[in-house]
Amino acid sequence: MKPKELDVTGKEVFIIDDIIATGGTIIEATRILKSMGATRVYAIATHCLLLNMADSRMLEAGVSSITCSNTIPTKYTEVYVNQSVIKALRGLDCVSAF
Repeated sequence: MKPKELDVTGKEVFIIDDIIATGGTIIEATRILKSMGATRVYAIATHCLLLNMADSRMLEAGVSSITCSNTIPTKYTEVYVNQSVIKALRGLDCVSAF
């Protein structure tokens, strides 16, 4: 992972990802962003597996907060996608149970 040409000095940064499994990518990105002057780094993901205490390691690395959807319920679940999934399923020709 290489630092990008971004000016994050004094700014809050949101990392949005599809999956947080071990947290390695978020941890490394957070370290880079903090070294570039970011004041806070927030991690947001659709699916949070949080394997091997990934949440603790991310917070120790300087992540200010973790926000996840309820596709995999965790203590960080704040986004509920139930209705969106049901609506999408209803639009499929092959699904009639919803």
